[in-house]
Amino acid sequence: MRITSVANADQALRAPYTCSQEQGGLLRALVGSHQRAEEGSRVRSQSSLRRKARREAAMSALTKAVKILIVTTTGRRAARARRLACLDELTEREGKVLVCLFRGMSNAEIATTLFLSETTVKGHISRILAKTQCTNRTQAGLLAYEAGLGR
Repeated sequence: MRITSVANADQALRAPYTCSQEQGGLLRALVGSHQRAEEGSRVRSQSSLRRKARREAAMSALTKAVKILIVTTTGRRAARARRLACLDELTEREGKVLVCLFRGMSNAEIATTLFLSETTVKGHISRILAKTQCTNRTQAGLLAYEAGLGR
């Protein structure tokens, strides 16, 4: 019997009288190695499929995370840009009062520093809070910090 493939080798093994003992041993080794290779290939392909599935799941999760990050950071940037844009509406004097707020000064200290009355300082602070849509002095000070004022 002429051996042309592994299938033929398997057939040749089943009919041992057609080949010598040495050839039979070689054929058994060949068929065995082929079967081990097929089994290893099957295991590798299953492992490869599992890796691919895990990779795809990770990429899907990563894609979702990136989308969420883009949406939230874009929203934060837009909100921050709106907050900082309101600083353009402040007068020069209100800007100076805002810097003093950022430095933690009281109304009396601001009045002394800028040579104003406390009543005028209170008026400036009220207008700053209204223009910046801040609810208190601390928020206005944080806004000044975000804008880089007073550094």
